Amino acid sequence: MEPNFDYYQYFSVEDFINDPFFRGWVLRPDSDKDQYWEAYLVTYPSKSETLKQSRMLLLKLGIPHYQLSDAGVTKLWDSIQTAALPKSQTEYFYKHAKFWYAAASILVIVGLAIGFWSLQPTLIRHQTAFGQTEEITLPDSSTVILNSNSTLEYEDNWENQSAR
Repeated sequence: MEPNFDYYQYFSVEDFINDPFFRGWVLRPDSDKDQYWEAYLVTYPSKSETLKQSRMLLLKLGIPHYQLSDAGVTKLWDSIQTAALPKSQTEYFYKHAKFWYAAASILVIVGLAIGFWSLQPTLIRHQTAFGQTEEITLPDSSTVILNSNSTLEYEDNWENQSAR
């Protein structure tokens, strides 16, 4: 589709060089494009020099025009779509499996360490100073009298242990 003449009214040399329709006329001329640009120059004769300079620059630059076949366009489009498609969750998981295995292993180790630590009995300690005595009732309801400068230690899981 050919652009309207007014579209090119304020174009500079650089604008013409960057315009695909203009480049198509300069690099691959045909009678339809020739008629279009001749009619443009009749409408805007002041653009004659700008058009001439733009055309000469394009020809001197020798910018190649690449044309893909329909099969090439299809192949290129397929590769773009393949690269742009989101990966499935399963594919993502297997691609990052080492990370997930390491993370799961760390969680298991941390969980076991916390469980082991929380199951350890707490040591209960009673101590008297010089000249002080203390009467202590143990979890099995027995009574102990600590004399001065004495220490008594027992674990908080007293009930779960064998006879003392």
